[in-house]
Amino acid sequence: KTLKNAEKHMRHDSVCIMSEQKLSINTIIFDLDGTIIDSERIAGRAVESAFNEWGVPIQQADAHYVIGRKWEAAFTHLFSKYKIPLSPDEAAREIIQRYRDALKVELPVVPGSVEAIESMAQDFPLALVSGSAREEIHFALKKLGVYQCFQLILGAEDYARSKPEPDGYIEAMQTLSADPR
Repeated sequence: KTLKNAEKHMRHDSVCIMSEQKLSINTIIFDLDGTIIDSERIAGRAVESAFNEWGVPIQQADAHYVIGRKWEAAFTHLFSKYKIPLSPDEAAREIIQRYRDALKVELPVVPGSVEAIESMAQDFPLALVSGSAREEIHFALKKLGVYQCFQLILGAEDYARSKPEPDGYIEAMQTLSADPR
């Protein structure tokens, strides 16, 4: 659990060279979207397809605003910027259902992520913090066969502010008594 001679793992021309220093890792925290599965593009497609069906032109950057954020934060942005022909609650449900349906058909795995999780779980406590809902997280991790590797899973429902705020990661570290230093 301690990396000796960390300088071997660092480029000598790097800004940060760790000589004679030991790095102790006591917990590893993963994100889901873009780290274990490449669901971010599927989320963007779900937004785009719903807006297209509603006859509301949407800028691609706005459709992909969901990336790295809780759905709630993305919907607040989108529904304040665009006039949609249904209630925000109905629109949110429809987009999330499109997203979930797409994940059931295509769960794009980031190459090497499953193997990395299985390997790290042998030596470290693992946590997962995601802006996705717990239902989506559990579905993906179970489908990949790595659900049991995580000691803690926090979804969008479990912390107040989404990224870039660190709330979810702080909650995970506190729950697992992990030292962030």
